[in-house]
Amino acid sequence: MEHASVADVFRNDPDTGCYGVGTGWEGPLHYLGEYLRGTLPDAPSTEWYTFDEAEELRLANFRGWEWAKIEEEHGGR
Repeated sequence: MEHASVADVFRNDPDTGCYGVGTGWEGPLHYLGEYLRGTLPDAPSTEWYTFDEAEELRLANFRGWEWAKIEEEHGGR
């Protein structure tokens, strides 16, 4: 699995629970799942991946809201 650190600053919003847009391990884990399901090419990402900012933002927001729901349901345990 490829990994690169994120150098940009991202907004964290404690009022809504949306944290870490663009950071963390959720993105690589998402793409690992797609790769294992066979929906991604078996080639280095530099050969096929095109950054789609709107889609990445949508996925990051979705992940943030899902983490917020888990936090709410389990009370920070």
